[in-house]
Amino acid sequence: MTHTDLGPTTHSDRNPSAPENLSYPRTIGPYRLLGVLGAGGMGDVYLAQQGEPLQRKVALKIIRYGRCTKDVMTRFETERRALALMNHPYIAQVYDAGSTDDGRPYFVMECVDGLPINQYCDEHELSLEDRLWLIRRVCEAVHHAHQRGIIHRDLKPSNILVIQGKGGFAIPKVIDFGVAKAIGSVRDEMDADTLPERVVGTLHYMSPEQMEGSEDVDIRTDVYAIGVLLFELLVGRLPFQVSQKGGLLLAHQILNSIPELPSTLAESLDLDSDVLKARGLERRGLVRALKGDLDWIVMKALNRDRDQRYGSVLELEAELRNTMNHHPVAARPPKVGYRMRKWIMRHRLVSFAIGAALISVVVGTAAIAAAYSKTERERLRAVASEARALEALDRAEKLEARANTVNGFLIDMIGEPNPEEGSRDVRVMQVVEAAEKSLVDDDDWSDEERAALHEAMGRTYVGLGEFDRAITHLRSALKFLSREEEWRERLNVKVILSRPLFELGRFEEGMALLREVVESQPTQGADDIMSRAHNNMSFHFMTHGQFREAEHHLRQSREYALRIYDEQHHEVVTVDANLGVLLMQMGDNEAAEPVLRRVLDIYLVQLGKQHPNTLTQMNNLGSVLSQLNKLDEASSLLKESYEIQRQTLGDAHPNTLGTLNNYVKVLSGQERYEEALQLQRELVTKAEQVLGNNHPNSITTKIGLAQIQIAMKATDDARHTLDIVEPHLAATFPPEHYRYADILLSRAMVDELDGHQESALAFYDRALNQALAAGLPPKALEIYSKPFLAFLEESGDVERMEKVKSKAAGTIQE
Repeated sequence: MTHTDLGPTTHSDRNPSAPENLSYPRTIGPYRLLGVLGAGGMGDVYLAQQGEPLQRKVALKIIRYGRCTKDVMTRFETERRALALMNHPYIAQVYDAGSTDDGRPYFVMECVDGLPINQYCDEHELSLEDRLWLIRRVCEAVHHAHQRGIIHRDLKPSNILVIQGKGGFAIPKVIDFGVAKAIGSVRDEMDADTLPERVVGTLHYMSPEQMEGSEDVDIRTDVYAIGVLLFELLVGRLPFQVSQKGGLLLAHQILNSIPELPSTLAESLDLDSDVLKARGLERRGLVRALKGDLDWIVMKALNRDRDQRYGSVLELEAELRNTMNHHPVAARPPKVGYRMRKWIMRHRLVSFAIGAALISVVVGTAAIAAAYSKTERERLRAVASEARALEALDRAEKLEARANTVNGFLIDMIGEPNPEEGSRDVRVMQVVEAAEKSLVDDDDWSDEERAALHEAMGRTYVGLGEFDRAITHLRSALKFLSREEEWRERLNVKVILSRPLFELGRFEEGMALLREVVESQPTQGADDIMSRAHNNMSFHFMTHGQFREAEHHLRQSREYALRIYDEQHHEVVTVDANLGVLLMQMGDNEAAEPVLRRVLDIYLVQLGKQHPNTLTQMNNLGSVLSQLNKLDEASSLLKESYEIQRQTLGDAHPNTLGTLNNYVKVLSGQERYEEALQLQRELVTKAEQVLGNNHPNSITTKIGLAQIQIAMKATDDARHTLDIVEPHLAATFPPEHYRYADILLSRAMVDELDGHQESALAFYDRALNQALAAGLPPKALEIYSKPFLAFLEESGDVERMEKVKSKAAGTIQE
């Protein structure tokens, strides 16, 4: 017997009917029922309007009258608890739960107005690549559930709805955990004693062990279900073609048969034009696309023996990622020819050493075929060339696999910390430090492996904000990358190393490395590295107020990135994000806002809200909104970003401090000066502890403190703060830097408040001249010209006002 419950709304539910059962109340708590979305074996799902504290439409699921048996109540509670445990962009979110007056439980969740995944893919005519992208996102969502001890057990198209996100992105939402099971439970609580023969799930998508009623169903049952979904999305058919009425026959096939390869089914079936049209392929193209990797991946996921399947949905996602990026997959025998084809597809512009070796293979083989009888020496030389090529290929792939494994492990540990484990994820640091010790103590590592591992450790410490440790490891990586053919790896590490150097204010060291990279002018195979090098150089010039140079390097970065990536790739989007930041720093907040909104929309879809890049963009957009006086939206965005960063990165992480700095500015804009002052003082202390007194961000926090003190008319305190920060400014920036204009402007305001008009006039004039000398664009100059003009207007100095306006517009120079 099978059982299926309906979750939130699907496409067919967009026009819900009015509730017909008059025994249902029109309202439940703060929710007003609008119509029926669906009905399942144990309850009904209603479209409801929430009245407070938020106005929004939601899906309300409630047990039906007469169904409040022990097993139904238990399963209903299991679903509620399962959803409540999860917080993932690709899983429908639970908002609330409760019970009616007569004791029937309900819960309220996100109302997903989407299409079943197969229907969405066909109606939008998604390519195979886009379909694989969606399945990978589903794998991420299901992995999130598995990490929290929940197996879904009923993954099928109607339980994976796809909505159209901002920018046209397809966003999957996994719903209906009504038959979910806690990992580790020997038997479902709702099945115990009362229903020993019951099988839950949907036959077409059910794994053999689940169909047999096995008591130890594990996460690999969800791997099987996603394998069925993958088969269906690729070829437009299910693995086993049995009518809905042929349940016993279908069960027999699943338990005893092996499905045809997707490519074979595509070749042999009389595929109608709709299937081909929905994939944008002719029959021959579809068969060719499926043959090989996709056939093997699907068949491994659908293996009747779960021990032969992928061990987790994360492994399946990695395989799909590998085939999309032309990396070898584990689901097929690793023959040399296959591995070499994958390597060449992945590195069409191969490095000199391996490229030359591969050429030697071709030339050597041709020589043997044409003139085998010349000499045994020539034959051996050709064989040796082939062996060297394969050895180089094998070594490179092993190194890449080792680096990817280490990076993936560490990045997973850092990128998904548990918010319930405290503000600083000490467990991550312990893991990283243990790995660091293993790297030092283990003598078995080769130089290639040590280089990869030191690079991974360096990247990890950059992510944790431990910049000194990052520099140590990245320099060690360079030491082990000593061979000529490792030129690409050396360039890459130099680009990575520039980041922590910049973060510690060691700009010349970082720029020297980047100049080495840019001036090396590799002829092929390094567009991605050159893009990142120019991007990092732009950061240096932005920090130093050299905005034209910064823009030049960002344009260069984008040009290199677009040679190998499309507009939506994260490398290109990162450059666009920095262009938005540049516009903001140039004072053109109106132009920056749409750029940063677009970037944030893309990051939310591609990375999720908790990813560090997404949080950085929330911070950047919040800062722009603050400058545009959209203070409520800015406050909401920055506060949310700050709280997530505190949980995932810790209070003292530079990114957390940067977001707090912008949030305090919003508080000042809202005239909440006491709150702002307290937070800014804490911020100054933390920045000094983490970054040191001379770091640009530490200097910025002190100037921010002085500005709050000025707003509160605490001029003695402000003057004292400015006296403290000025020597640090001189130790960090050259005399023409625009930050000196901030100090001069602040001193002008202090003197104006204290009634020292002549001194204030002199400081205002010096501030504007300093900003002009720094080369700030007109919009950025307004920060210094507007308060100067207000001061002159107050004093009635009309003639000087006209001169200041002309000077700020660049029409005269003094």
